[in-house]
Amino acid sequence: MYHESANIEIIRNTRESIKRSFDLVESASDEVLRIFSSINAFRRQVRIGVLHLFKESEHGVKIRVLIPADYQQITQIINEVNLVLPELSIRSVDMSLQNTIGILVVDRRQSLIIG
Repeated sequence: MYHESANIEIIRNTRESIKRSFDLVESASDEVLRIFSSINAFRRQVRIGVLHLFKESEHGVKIRVLIPADYQQITQIINEVNLVLPELSIRSVDMSLQNTIGILVVDRRQSLIIG
């Protein structure tokens, strides 16, 4: 089985890393997996337009999101997001997994670790 060599790049500029993550989502042809570091990180991304970006990418692209949140928080988020983007799959992970790193995986080929 052939594996391409890894291309690792460190992006120190916040704007460039946000642009790169948006470009990755836009390039998705099959699936976008996104793990947010916290519920506040998810809310920040909503404010800068990630739901709009997900909505534009929805033509056949599965978008799955994991957020460290308790039952009440995740229920509120799901209810709010489903009004705008009902196809988005949002699940919660245990609050103990909240950290400072977010992960974006596109088509299981490209990834971006956000810290």
